[in-house]
Amino acid sequence: MVQMQQDRPVCRKPQPAQGCSRSITGKTAKRAVSTFAADFLKDHFPPLSEETEILCKQQQVESVFFSQIRYFADRYNFIIPKVDMVVYPYNIYLVMQEANQFLSSKKIEDRLYLIESSEGNICLLTASTFNTSGTVYYFPLKSLWTLSLSKKHKQEYRLLLSVFAYCYQVLKMPYYNGCHHVGYYYEAMEEGLECNEEGLDKEYQKECLAEIRLAYQAGRELETHILKPCQLKGWQRRLDRFNIYTPFGRALYQLALNFYDLYQHFPEKSFHENIYCGLIEPDAENRLYPDQYISFVWSNDGQLAEDLYNYFNCDADEAQVVEEPLKITLYDKAQGTQLSDLRFETRLFELFGELADMLQMIEDSEHLKTIEDERND
Repeated sequence: MVQMQQDRPVCRKPQPAQGCSRSITGKTAKRAVSTFAADFLKDHFPPLSEETEILCKQQQVESVFFSQIRYFADRYNFIIPKVDMVVYPYNIYLVMQEANQFLSSKKIEDRLYLIESSEGNICLLTASTFNTSGTVYYFPLKSLWTLSLSKKHKQEYRLLLSVFAYCYQVLKMPYYNGCHHVGYYYEAMEEGLECNEEGLDKEYQKECLAEIRLAYQAGRELETHILKPCQLKGWQRRLDRFNIYTPFGRALYQLALNFYDLYQHFPEKSFHENIYCGLIEPDAENRLYPDQYISFVWSNDGQLAEDLYNYFNCDADEAQVVEEPLKITLYDKAQGTQLSDLRFETRLFELFGELADMLQMIEDSEHLKTIEDERND
């Protein structure tokens, strides 16, 4: 796990993860969600701007906007400016601008948007970003591979395998063998090494190619195990039968238990469920997407990792927006309809940080030797 600069996302060689302070945003309220709200969850949409085509639907847009802005005003004690003498669509534009300036002045993170769903429904909403603190979450499969080769760590390997299965099968974490950004990075590295246009030393070239081919081979083998349903079905049993011999075993058990608890409370939620790409700063062309900063990788050490971070930095340097989870409230009725409170994401990203730390320790061969020595004692 590595940190990106706040003004310009930059990735560097992984260091031991630092804890991030995250705030609980509130309890989930059980309520019947309107048809429009349910439809909203399935959509990708552009917010309305001064140039958006649907602003031509003057009567419909004005009717929805000025009825729903009252719900927003009641919630935040916002005084709606008088725009009776302002022509459409500038009347809406000015009210939106005034409302967002009001939110900023009150140090409220929410921002107001007017959107259209794929069904043609128009709605006013507020959205605030879950701040991932500019962190890149790369989880090395090499750590799992290392445990799988150790005869003394079979129970640790199986327990960690259940955690990886949850991340892959349920959270839908990108896998570098698939069609995701890290996979594209690795393909580009392999092609570059094979062409060797930079004139690398033959032995060094051979060593790097061997590492990336091991990454693919081991990745395919591990993927077959990670995908098995038994990894999730047997998770509770593995926790119940786990024997703690070392501080490492205790830490791994607690981490696996915390992930299992999250799985029990949110059995079907994926990490990207509340990420609505294109909603924040819709005119920004260069965006950093979730599968660029959250992914399985082969390793966080060595030349392969260094090259991966260089590729990532090329994209991150140009990114104007990082797509992150959003807390969204629709103003389709009084008090609004809250679509997510981000309790899940708050806990998930805390555990992501702990998992990244754990995997980095396992990947350190000296640390694994220490674990074995502790168990022999």
